[in-house]
Amino acid sequence: MGLSSKNNVNKLYKACDGIPVLPRQQIVDKLVAKNIEGNSSSIIRKFLNILHKSKLAKVSQIIDDEKTIEIIKTNDYIQKIDLAMLSRLLSAINESNSKIEKDELKKLLYGNYTDKEFEKIVRAAKENVVNKDDNDH
Repeated sequence: MGLSSKNNVNKLYKACDGIPVLPRQQIVDKLVAKNIEGNSSSIIRKFLNILHKSKLAKVSQIIDDEKTIEIIKTNDYIQKIDLAMLSRLLSAINESNSKIEKDELKKLLYGNYTDKEFEKIVRAAKENVVNKDDNDH
């Protein structure tokens, strides 16, 4: 199945309910133990990377030289994931002087957006790209 389906992202995010602040590998192990169909430890690690890039997983503290991860629970997690993904994608498109059609871009996102909502998330993603560039200097 892979991580690419919205259904899978939803299942993994919901499976994080009740998982306390733990080292990353222990979170992976707990999610693997839940036997979520179509998921392996590799897919779960990719999922945790996406949460981290979306600011939905953060380093909570360091215990015995090991970082512990807190998974942030919010109702708008799909929008946060899409925003982070879109920001990176727009940055890459910008750097390579490429173009992508709006409809094709929309298909890559996990959420379903009206045209107005899509324009809003694209504007926010473009702001992230500009702010990231400003912070790099």
